[in-house]
Amino acid sequence: MKLKVAAFLIGLVILISCNTIKLIEWNGKTKRDLVLELGPSSRIASDENGGEIYTYEKRVMESTLVLVENKYVREQRIYLNETFYFIDKSGKIYKILYKSQPLE
Repeated sequence: MKLKVAAFLIGLVILISCNTIKLIEWNGKTKRDLVLELGPSSRIASDENGGEIYTYEKRVMESTLVLVENKYVREQRIYLNETFYFIDKSGKIYKILYKSQPLE
């Protein structure tokens, strides 16, 4: 059982690292590139500097193992992951923020 938990944790670290690298790769790309790759955004707002903020939302389910009375029990939660792409007046992405929060 310890091996399964260790494998899960290693996989989680790799997944987070890959997602971080993907976000970094967007800096300097254009709004057109973003929409062609990810499709229409969930929301568009002003960045108050003449640019825009494109928000992409994704709901994900996360399963974890919790030890309860000497037995592992699977606990599931649904999260709302939001990625905010800040786009300047010329249409270039200059900043990316990521937020994840549990729904419930």
